[in-house]
Amino acid sequence: METKFGQLFTEAELAEIRKQFAYVDRDRNEDARLFFDNAGGSLRLTAAEKAFYDADLMPDASEHSNRLALELAELENRARADIRMIFNCRDGEVATGYTASQLMMYIVRLLSEHAEGTNCVTTILEHPSSFDAMTMYAEKYGRELRVARANPATGGADVEKILALVDKNTAILSVMAASNISGHIMDIATIAKEARHINPDMYIISDAV
Repeated sequence: METKFGQLFTEAELAEIRKQFAYVDRDRNEDARLFFDNAGGSLRLTAAEKAFYDADLMPDASEHSNRLALELAELENRARADIRMIFNCRDGEVATGYTASQLMMYIVRLLSEHAEGTNCVTTILEHPSSFDAMTMYAEKYGRELRVARANPATGGADVEKILALVDKNTAILSVMAASNISGHIMDIATIAKEARHINPDMYIISDAV
């Protein structure tokens, strides 16, 4: 099925993907279910769980210098290279943490400490880890927080409404790639491009979870 965002999976492709995850149609008690959780949990990829288990069984630390420790270090390096390939990240740093929410709050704090400007821009649709952090650090560093409202017809925040809040004094712009409330996919490429024309030095954060 073709959509304006691309081609959806076929039923056969979707069935093959679902086979790779644990407890999709039935939970561990064999009760039938429809898994739909966009916040407190996520499906477990069986192959990833096995890889984690195999590595975690090794009673060594990658910071040591024995043979098995060096194998663990190499495994970590390969994993970092894989992550860079998946996200097309050719340079910069890859930060890791226990949860996406933890990382988002950390990123907002870090950029707020070093940003230059008198205002920050975000949308009402952002995840609390971003919205609350933007609110808290805008207040801490004396910046105005400008919030683009939602379009009730589309479930998103209009590009022009977001850009209307951005100016040459904007320190941080935080706009999620897609709303986990409404499912609306934001035109983050256009938003980022046009915002850079207004202020090329601002930091732009996009929650892509």
